[in-house]
Order: sequence, then C-alpha cells, then structure tokens
Amino acid sequence: MKTITIISAFLITLAAPIFSQTTATNFNCADCNSINHDLFSELNSGKIIVIAWVMPCTSCLSGALAGYSAVESFATSNPGQVLFYLVDDYANTNCSSLSNWGNTNGMTNSTKFSNSVISMSDYGVDGMPKVVVLGGADHAVFYNENNNNISQSEITTAISNALASNATGVEEMKKEMYVQKNPVSNVLTIHFATINSDKVKLKIINAAGQEVLLIETDIYESKVDIDVSGLQNGIYFVNLVDGQIAESIKVVKAN
Repeated sequence: MKTITIISAFLITLAAPIFSQTTATNFNCADCNSINHDLFSELNSGKIIVIAWVMPCTSCLSGALAGYSAVESFATSNPGQVLFYLVDDYANTNCSSLSNWGNTNGMTNSTKFSNSVISMSDYGVDGMPKVVVLGGADHAVFYNENNNNISQSEITTAISNALASNATGVEEMKKEMYVQKNPVSNVLTIHFATINSDKVKLKIINAAGQEVLLIETDIYESKVDIDVSGLQNGIYFVNLVDGQIAESIKVVKAN
C-alpha cells in the first residue's frame, strides 16, 4: 500500500511539466452503442468534449463525477453542445460493465467508450481518473488533470473558456450566418458567408447532440434551402463548418 502511495505521488509530481500538450489527438471509433465518432469533426462542429478515463473503480468516481457534473451544468444554456465521454482506461473493461458502472453512479447522460484508440497517454502521464476538456476548430486542450488534482469548478471554467473561444474565433474570422425565418416549419433557409476556400458543411443537430441532416456545398457565399419537413418539432442547432472554424445557430422547428 505504501508503494502505491509513493508511486502516485511521484506521478503527480511529474504531471506538471509533462502535461504540455496544447492540442487534442484525433480518434475515429464507435461508442458502446455502435455510433461512430470522429473527434476532430465534432470539435469542428462546435462541440466541447469532456473526456474522463476510468478503470472503472471507486477511487475513480469523484473525478469522473466532477467532469460529468460540470458538463451537465451547461445542459440548459448550451443544449447538445457540451458532451461527456466516459472511457475505460485501457479498453480492458467491456462496454456492458462500463455502462452499468456509469449509469449506477448517475452518469446516465454520457457516451461510453471501451476502445484503446482513445488514449489518455496522448495527454501526458496516465492517472486514475483523468479528465480533459477539448474544444475549438484548432482542437485545443483547455483542461488536463488526473488523480486528486481534478476540480469541478476548474472544469466548468475550462468549458466556459472553450465556448468563448469558439465564439471569438467566429468573430475574428468574420463569418456570418443567419436563418431567414425562425421558428421554421417545412423549409429552413440559411444565409451564410465564409472567407475560407474549403467546402462548407451545414449540419443539423438535435437537442440530444445527434446529427440528423448534413448538407455540403462549395459555394463561397450563398443561401441554402433545407427541407426539414421530416424532422420532429423541437430545438435544433445549425452548425456551419468550413474547415477552420465553426458557427452554430439555434433554430426551432414548429409546424
């Protein structure tokens, strides 16, 4: 037991100089519900991703809950934009066990992964638990802590900074997007202008954070009409991504 304590203290001491990575590492894999995720695509679309690695274990719980609670605090102000990923540390716990552990401990609104491509080693020293906050089209790391250093208030601040960074990036790049009519019934008309030369993607995201429509265009400055008659009434987010930054607008679908 003493040996474990000494090793943990040693890792914490090393953490500060090693946690120097400022950009995320991409991954593309399926979650425990067999839904595929590409990290960079999600960050490009304006999502803020909070990842918590767990064994899972009792000692992992407080740190994971700190991350989860911080994410949930944005559920009303930024619905579907701040997401919590619960990841098994070395993918040696099956999805069923990980999901049961997360749900039993109150982290029901989380996406679970048991896949080794989502590696905590990409963010410095491994530790249980480990939490990172990722955001922006530059895929920045806004928070990176493990073991006993995890703080819910600091995670909340990091999420706020990530959201602000998204907004600032849009303003600095002078991108404009607006909808012609809101609420919308059958046809959603979007006006946009972008200074970048990459193809523009318009993603329609529901309140649960799921992509329900995807439209691609290489028009530099345009108006796009999107048939949304097949969507259920409710709140959606239109995310515009042009390869560098993302902008998001909330729309209401109502017949």
